[in-house]
Amino acid sequence: NTENRKEYSDNTIAVLINIADLYIMQKDTVNARRYYQQAKGLGEREDKKLNLAVVYNNVAVSYMTSNKDSTEFYLTKAINIYKNTGNTYGQIRAQNNLATTILNFNSKKDFPKALSLLDESLKLSTESNDIEAEYFTNFYLGNYYEKADIDYRKALDYYNKAYDLIKEGFNNESTVELYKRLSKTYYELGDFNQAYRFQSIQHNLQDSIFSVEKNKEFIETLTKFDVERKNNQIQLLNKEKEIQRASKRLIFIVSILLIVPLILLAVFYKKRLVYQKTISQQDKRLFEIEKETIRQQNLIKGQKQERSRIAKELHDGVGGKLSAINIKMDQLNTTNIQNDELKECIVQLQDTAK
Repeated sequence: NTENRKEYSDNTIAVLINIADLYIMQKDTVNARRYYQQAKGLGEREDKKLNLAVVYNNVAVSYMTSNKDSTEFYLTKAINIYKNTGNTYGQIRAQNNLATTILNFNSKKDFPKALSLLDESLKLSTESNDIEAEYFTNFYLGNYYEKADIDYRKALDYYNKAYDLIKEGFNNESTVELYKRLSKTYYELGDFNQAYRFQSIQHNLQDSIFSVEKNKEFIETLTKFDVERKNNQIQLLNKEKEIQRASKRLIFIVSILLIVPLILLAVFYKKRLVYQKTISQQDKRLFEIEKETIRQQNLIKGQKQERSRIAKELHDGVGGKLSAINIKMDQLNTTNIQNDELKECIVQLQDTAK
């Protein structure tokens, strides 16, 4: 998931840079900077250092003829990133661009800085065997001595070093500018034959390039189409990103909607179990109390019945005996008894028996 996000960011930044570059080709710096700023914002947010260095360099190039401070600001940031990441290729080109900017704005106080940057670039290009970087650095050094020091002899030395690389097979559209500088330098040094020679080479090369210029309008048409296509790609990428965000939000919401009822159901079920357990315990206690009450009632009832039985038995048995005693007592003739005490006892017994 993290790798997909990194790849997505890299692709988005690359597309934004390409669209901006296409606008630069159309000399539409306003729209170009708008896309560069989008790429810069994404690169800074995702900490994409190498992508940022490319963006900084390209933004700086868009300011090279109009704003020295902005150009120097962005190129310095690019150079620092290239140095920290060990990217010699990018460092050389960014340093050459900064030196060229200083010369273009004729910032005399910064001329030593420009020369130092170019010397370092030449050393790095030679060590890395970067023919293209070596060619352009020699060309810019020649330009430096021609414009800054007004030393045409030194300028010619560096222009010829660049020319030697062309003779060794290096080819680039910018070689036309080298022939122009060589022609002008020889002219300033008084060597008119060589000045004319390189001017002729320059014109012949320009004529051969003329056929390419004929197709410029067609290329620009294709470029506009490519810009629109890449714009659509950006919009598609943004829509895909929005869809991913919406999907994540939907999944989160659905998860919440599912989890919350489950939690509530679990809490309700747990409370129900506790309630049922409490009710069960209460019912058990009530049953025991009712059982004990019935037992006590039965015990009391039994005791009452036993007392009634005993009382009845006592009443029936004792009553009969007392009646018999009373009858016997009545049969006694106390007149013949001489003993007064015995007589009194018999009378008492007769009274009791009645």
